[in-house]
Amino acid sequence: MKVMHNHPDRLVLFHHPVGLFVFIAMFLIGFAFAGVFLGVNGIYYGWSLVLLGLVVPSLILARMTLRTDVIFDRATERMNIDRKRVWGVQRNGYDLREILQASIEVTHFGKNHSETFRCQLDTANGTAIFLTTELYELRQRPQKTVDTINTWLRLT
Repeated sequence: MKVMHNHPDRLVLFHHPVGLFVFIAMFLIGFAFAGVFLGVNGIYYGWSLVLLGLVVPSLILARMTLRTDVIFDRATERMNIDRKRVWGVQRNGYDLREILQASIEVTHFGKNHSETFRCQLDTANGTAIFLTTELYELRQRPQKTVDTINTWLRLT
């Protein structure tokens, strides 16, 4: 996540996966052009390639391009997570006083027990709030977010 605004009264973090969006859009355009080229040249399955090339990447694009904005606001003593997809916005709000700290969740999976990392917020009732679904292979990426949040939470 990147810092959009860092002020003692308000911290705004965001994650907008522009690279994924561009990759899927290029994939969509490539399949469409390949299908039209084949269809125009008399290869009958070219038009089905156009249909497949437009439907599948469009579904992936709609599902995978999740934009996340996290807003910590001292004035209202709230923390909001806005998750924006193609079909709408989901807003979750939390009491800022319930958040103890930010930490890194480590997940082990696969037969090689690979580690992935992501930022989470630890709350007073023992539950964890995950800011994004992004998993990172390197600890440094979520560590910057964790450090930023913890520094902001300690300011009073």
